[in-house]
Amino acid sequence: MRHGCFSVTDPLSNTLAPATRISGNGYTVTSAYGGGQTRSYFIFFDQPPGGLDSSVLLDIRSSPGRSMAATVKRDNIIDLLVTVDVASNIASGENLSVCFSLFR
Repeated sequence: MRHGCFSVTDPLSNTLAPATRISGNGYTVTSAYGGGQTRSYFIFFDQPPGGLDSSVLLDIRSSPGRSMAATVKRDNIIDLLVTVDVASNIASGENLSVCFSLFR
């Protein structure tokens, strides 16, 4: 199992706002522009979990606590890619909180 949480300051206004790790270890997270009103975050583990047969649990919220819609992807190159739709549930100046658990 791999898990962690990170935050992003004002992702609506800053398409490439850096992600800051809050909890967990053994991973790095990199921001990427998802296109339109989406934001993507590449999560790379120090030791990849191996195999693609896994489940991912996400808890993604704006700073006031509203839940956010997201998709997740895994493949041989990307350990975990989380793409968040910031169009409808986050306002300018609000932060984003992302927590994940990957079970294999």
